[in-house]
Formats: sequence, C-alpha cells, structure tokens
Amino acid sequence: MSSYKAPPELNDEKSFKDWKKEIEIWQLATEVNKEKQAAMIFLSLKGKSREAVLELDKDIIGAADGSGVTKVKKA
Repeated sequence: MSSYKAPPELNDEKSFKDWKKEIEIWQLATEVNKEKQAAMIFLSLKGKSREAVLELDKDIIGAADGSGVTKVKKA
C-alpha cells in the first residue's frame, strides 16, 4: 500500500475548490503526521500560491495540531 506522502498539486487544470477537496481527501489517506502536512502542501505549490504561503510564519505552518493546513488553504 502506498503511503500517500505527496499531496495533490494545484495547477491550471483544476479549480481551487476541487484542489481543496483533494487536500481534504489526501489528509484522510496520508500517513504524514498532522504537524508536517502543511509543509508538504507548501512544497507542492508553485508560483503565486507558494509565494502567498511564504508569508505565513513557519510555526503556523508546522502547528502540532495540524491547523497549518487550514492556514495554507486560505493563504
């Protein structure tokens, strides 16, 4: 069984709404701990999306409770 480490990519071929839903499904399937999920999502981003997330403090992205994912999706 795959560990589903890589989160879905955000690209021009899918809507932001669909990408957010894919992230939620990925969170259900991944073995990546909650503290690292937002960082993994950040690393999959490109362009302006990545730049927007860079504005967040690393402590927010790496929150132990996993709340960083919500912040990344809003950035």
